[in-house]
Amino acid sequence: MPRPSRYRRNTPFSLFAFQDIIAAVTGVMLLATLLLMLELVTQTLVANAAPVATDDAVNTQERASLEAKLEQLLTELSEESTTVRPGIIT
Repeated sequence: MPRPSRYRRNTPFSLFAFQDIIAAVTGVMLLATLLLMLELVTQTLVANAAPVATDDAVNTQERASLEAKLEQLLTELSEESTTVRPGIIT
């Protein structure tokens, strides 16, 4: 009886490596999908959370108020810088 050749032995054939690669790719795709969904939901919530004031009258009034406050602070700053404090030689 002839001896079986080296290449004809009954070696088990396994698809475990293929299954492992498919599972890893599927996991990565699932994770990427979940992250994209989370980003989309976050952007939607942020966009709907704070409506922008579009009333020009309100914006103009607020700007005038802020400019008046700025003028007041600049005046106070210039007064402070011109006064001589004891102990400070400038």
